[in-house]
Amino acid sequence: MRVLRILLFLTLTLGPLSLLPISEAHIVGAPTQDDQGYRFQFRTDPPFAYTGEEVFLAFSIRNASDDLDLSNAQASIIISRNGEIIESLEAIDVPFGDFVIPYQFDDDVLYSIKIQLDNVEGNPSTDFPLDVIAFRMGPIILVVGTLAAIVLAVFVIKRRSK
Repeated sequence: MRVLRILLFLTLTLGPLSLLPISEAHIVGAPTQDDQGYRFQFRTDPPFAYTGEEVFLAFSIRNASDDLDLSNAQASIIISRNGEIIESLEAIDVPFGDFVIPYQFDDDVLYSIKIQLDNVEGNPSTDFPLDVIAFRMGPIILVVGTLAAIVLAVFVIKRRSK
């Protein structure tokens, strides 16, 4: 019975924390691609992009050979959909290898996010796919999870009082 209380407590206190966004570019598991000796990393915050909601596009650029951050660089970001350029952001300063830009997507399709170094010989670049989702399930999952926890708590309390 004590184990159930501990599990219930952990579920109700730590579960909602998993929905909080975390902003950092150097993360394990983020997509990474190399081009011409540079390592590009990309992710979004929150982890899923939804139509009509602002999302942060987080980028990290490092030297592929020694894994050190690229400093004093300029980059361009090209956002395209079905081969058509939707947005082109140029001359973005990258002082320490990382930068974040806010963006809002209009359609629930597969986008291409291209990052290119402008002030480096050969203009190394790479493309990352980004699937934008039309419907956000986060609040629904939170409500269903909370209701399930309440039902479980009532069940445990009733069972204990018998």
